Amino acid sequence: MTMGTESQIEIHFRNLLRGDLDRVMQIERSCFFIPWNRATMIHKLAGRRIIAQVATLGRDDPIAYLICDVLPAEIEIKNMAVDPHYQRLGIGRAIIDRLIAKKRPRIVAAVWERNVEAQLFFRAMGFRVVEQICEYWKDGPKDEYAYLMTKDLSAA
Repeated sequence: MTMGTESQIEIHFRNLLRGDLDRVMQIERSCFFIPWNRATMIHKLAGRRIIAQVATLGRDDPIAYLICDVLPAEIEIKNMAVDPHYQRLGIGRAIIDRLIAKKRPRIVAAVWERNVEAQLFFRAMGFRVVEQICEYWKDGPKDEYAYLMTKDLSAA
């Protein structure tokens, strides 16, 4: 997929491989204030309906990743991040476009209250907040909300 930026970049997607874990963990730590640890990442990847993909620029190491749970009525984004050096180049948009192409009625993402950048990104992608949930993540701060954001595709 070629993105329209000042300098055209070609984004490639493939399944996340065990050999990608070190790089994915590096991206995870650079993007989140409470990153998943390696054991949590491996546990999440073992889910039955999980799709895990990475984005690359050709044969290079991953620059972004997506972990989602694909259900008949929705896709739940479990984790998604773009290396900060490659943000604002359309890579996140390309990831969401791939999810839209799976033709589920809805895409869901839970975003930390303090993660304003992610909230703004998902809003720009057409998501809206449908619920605030305190203590959504068992390992997270007890006084912080998660915003449950959805993109309704049922009318599309």
